[in-house]
Amino acid sequence: MKGLVALSLVAAVALTGCSKPKPVLILDGWWSGTFAKRTCAPAKQWLENNRAFVAQVGCDKTKSCPEMTALQAACGDDPAAKARAFEDQFAVAFSASCPKIGFERLDDPNHQITTPADLRWRLMIDFTPAAQQQVWTLTGPSSQYERSSGAAPDMAAKVCAAMQG
Repeated sequence: MKGLVALSLVAAVALTGCSKPKPVLILDGWWSGTFAKRTCAPAKQWLENNRAFVAQVGCDKTKSCPEMTALQAACGDDPAAKARAFEDQFAVAFSASCPKIGFERLDDPNHQITTPADLRWRLMIDFTPAAQQQVWTLTGPSSQYERSSGAAPDMAAKVCAAMQG
């Protein structure tokens, strides 16, 4: 009987205690939303400051007007929500391509991350509403660093590959 209990205990430890904890990707959504707001703010301000002049001479004859108008249109009323929608696309693609890696979204700079530091990877997206491809930075637990750009599915594949080594 003692042998059976000891064997059960060894089997339980072997099955649970020896499993390697999985790395976790922490998507910094707070960064993405703030970056989007800061990207859009100058366009809104420029258009407000130059509204009378643009109305008088026309947008096509005003330096920066076409660019600022396009950016403001892309930003809409809530650029942070657009960043969040992009992050959602990324999260779906990442979960599908990298099921062995955990995922956590950080929406508040005061959020307490419980993942041990040696398993944490952090993804920051410099979200610009008008851009076809978003610039991103991935940092790993051992000072690994990668910076690139892409659409959500491409970004997910590159981040997954970097995390898996």
